[in-house]
Amino acid sequence: MRVFKLVLPLALPAATACQAPGQGPAATTTVERAYMIPMDRVWERGLGCLKEAEFRIEGEKRDGLIGEISARRSGGDRVRIVMKNIDEKHTLVMVRVDQGDSGLAGLLHERLAMRLGLGEAMGEWFGGISIEAEYDGTLDNCVAASRQAVRSLNLVLTGGDLQGDEARIEARTDLSNPLGIKIVAPKSGGKTLVTFLAGTEKDEENKDLARKLKDEFERALKELQ
Repeated sequence: MRVFKLVLPLALPAATACQAPGQGPAATTTVERAYMIPMDRVWERGLGCLKEAEFRIEGEKRDGLIGEISARRSGGDRVRIVMKNIDEKHTLVMVRVDQGDSGLAGLLHERLAMRLGLGEAMGEWFGGISIEAEYDGTLDNCVAASRQAVRSLNLVLTGGDLQGDEARIEARTDLSNPLGIKIVAPKSGGKTLVTFLAGTEKDEENKDLARKLKDEFERALKELQ
């Protein structure tokens, strides 16, 4: 039985460093990401994320659709997390690190994503929408078609692996909504089973995402055959 990892690029949010002309290394780093999760939940998980990273909360303020958390840890790193309620399902989060570790803002976003359930192992997987279908394509062709589907939909590849006769591809939208494709090759004859997964909730938006992922997969698989 073959066992090896399917190596996919892990895309982290881009960091924007702010500095005045003629100065040395940038003093401030800001990383911005949108989450397809209500602000109340993101706010609660954001506080927990900072405390888990041993930050002392210095201030919290929320005014309508905007909120800000300021914190500091013993090493001197000072962090501000600004959240904006885009709508009832979407939250924009900006993590700003003043001086200190320039990579800290991105790491805090990844920790927040984990606490929000967006970085967990897929299992079956996120609790959102899943669509199953069978195809004549080989495991390798289905993996290639999955990667092409992710690229065609401008999704961010976040992980995946291939073990024996089963493969998994993980991705997210620019709103950090998780998606995945699970591929299981037949033991003896038969067709390859492919499951398309989208989101953490069973709603029409995630159903549409799962269908688009399936359509792009089928288009790519047809071109490979």
